[in-house]
Amino acid sequence: MAKGHQKGLGMLRKKREDGFTIIEVIFAMTILAVGLLAVATMQVTAIRGNSTSMDLSSAIDLVQDRVDKLLAVNIGHADITAGNHADPVTDDKFDITWSVQDNTPIFNVKTITVTAEWNDRGLTKQHTFEFMRTEL
Repeated sequence: MAKGHQKGLGMLRKKREDGFTIIEVIFAMTILAVGLLAVATMQVTAIRGNSTSMDLSSAIDLVQDRVDKLLAVNIGHADITAGNHADPVTDDKFDITWSVQDNTPIFNVKTITVTAEWNDRGLTKQHTFEFMRTEL
């Protein structure tokens, strides 16, 4: 054998180890668990946001429906006399009310404020729309 091709007899060979240590496995599982918890928290937040958006959309629809009805009635109708009024059609979640003020901001003008109110996880929320109608 040539001198450059000889193997050193006194050298120890490093043993190659395959697989993962228990520390590596625990570390990887911890990172995975933290990531899954973050995704779960995002899902809960998204579901709550969707629920809140759906409630607000429903409230806007109910208020707009009441505004349309108030615009369609004759100026002498009982629904647009001065004072506070409540929607006779009750909803399990929403309360629709409106108030009418005569001669506000000027003579022969009624200011009507329609409000939808609902309870969302212990908090009272509302959507209000205000418009004016002439008495001509």
